[in-house]
Amino acid sequence: MAALRQGLTEVRGDYDWAKQVDIQRQAASAWLAQAEGKNDEALQLMRAAADLEDATEKHPVTPGAILPAREMLGDLLSELKQPAQALKEYETALESSPNRFNSVFGAARSAELSGDKRKRVSTLRN
Repeated sequence: MAALRQGLTEVRGDYDWAKQVDIQRQAASAWLAQAEGKNDEALQLMRAAADLEDATEKHPVTPGAILPAREMLGDLLSELKQPAQALKEYETALESSPNRFNSVFGAARSAELSGDKRKRVSTLRN
């Protein structure tokens, strides 16, 4: 992915495709770090990917992220047993990608695990 990103930095055009590859590279690196037990590094990488994606304008021809980095950050926080923080990330993901099943489910599950029953119900109703 790093080589692909490097090749794309040399492509001129109206959209920064290299940045899209970098977002995916950082997200993949985060999951690898988590699998290796490097949880702090995993969170740092995934948060960087989510922040970069948030700051990137969507290309008009693409449907958007297949799996938004902010949603993956919620998933990672859920894996690391941090439901309150995961809930915040799922809610943020739903602002830019409304009604995504995985984010709605993740938010509801995180609300339940963090003891916020009111938010769990309101998440499922929206």
